[in-house]
Amino acid sequence: MRVAVVTDTFFPQVNGVTKTLNRMQEYMEKNDITHKFFIPEFQNDDEEAMERVISFKSINFFLYPELQIALPFNHVLTEELNAFEPEIIHVITQGPLGFMGLQYGLKHDIPVVASYTTDFPNYLKFYGLGLFEKPVWLYLEYFHNNALLNYVPSRYSFDQLEQHGIRNKMIWGRGIDVSRFTPQKRRSDLRRTIAPGGEKIMLYAGRLSKEKKVDVLIEATQMLKDEGQAVKLVLVGDGPHRQELQSLKVPEVYFAGYQSGEELQAYFASADLFVFASENETYGNVILEAMASGLPVVSVNSGGVRENLIDGTNGIAIETNKPAEFARKIQKLLSDEAAIEKLGRNAWQHAQNKDWENLFHLLYDSYLKIRLQYQESRTA
Repeated sequence: MRVAVVTDTFFPQVNGVTKTLNRMQEYMEKNDITHKFFIPEFQNDDEEAMERVISFKSINFFLYPELQIALPFNHVLTEELNAFEPEIIHVITQGPLGFMGLQYGLKHDIPVVASYTTDFPNYLKFYGLGLFEKPVWLYLEYFHNNALLNYVPSRYSFDQLEQHGIRNKMIWGRGIDVSRFTPQKRRSDLRRTIAPGGEKIMLYAGRLSKEKKVDVLIEATQMLKDEGQAVKLVLVGDGPHRQELQSLKVPEVYFAGYQSGEELQAYFASADLFVFASENETYGNVILEAMASGLPVVSVNSGGVRENLIDGTNGIAIETNKPAEFARKIQKLLSDEAAIEKLGRNAWQHAQNKDWENLFHLLYDSYLKIRLQYQESRTA
């Protein structure tokens, strides 16, 4: 089957979507699935990989300046898709490229499936754009109801789309490569650099943006310090909120910046626990990365995080998302080494069951079924 994947985000952009797309590309190449990715413009010196990637001129997205959004050159995309002759189109995002991919499929009688990956309607309020939430949902309703099947990462997202009248949904979760994220990547030299005084290390990894509520974690860290707890909050990642967070000048906060590959994996494995305050995650890939690294997770019990966080088993759930509640729960956990060890061990075991290979087999099987059903409907 010839699969066209159309997305408004791709490497070197770093987010949960691009990580999943990277794994998807690896799976398709490994299994000799004919495919092409239609993406925003990016730099890549891997000529072999670029043979299966078509990129388009892009501009910065005003809400996320570090992201690239492809310009809507519909005729160029049409020409490239005509040349590729896809048998199914998987639209990953709902931006300009995604919209054009959807329209191409509808016009050329090619089955289209779509993914719902990011809770943009809820993000709008963090940027003073809450008035646009209803129009955005109307657009998403049109977009996803024109897809034959919509892949959602969690029960939270499934119910969210159900409430807005979006049909044809299937939960397709996320996986983790446990050979990359593993407690074996722990580094004592990195711990000494971050916490020279032997402080307990709390890790956050992700975008530094308002909707991630990193300020909640910083305030909780200050409360822990005031209570005499020796801790360091390590922030791995970058984003538009970084400068404002750094201006708080909290000594117990360590800004590690953007990390990738072995270095990122070492940061996970070298921490004592993972902390997370975002309430609007459609899944929360970093939760699995933390668990695979053997870290207990202390997180707000909201959104897609609930797919993996089991309170008292592999982490601690926070119900109120208040700094004082984070500080209280963290302090209690840090006072019990046996609990940290038990939760971390259970977290690691939980992650072992989240295999990418099985997930992509499920995805490709759904492509085949959708394609067959579509052909049968056209010949009936």
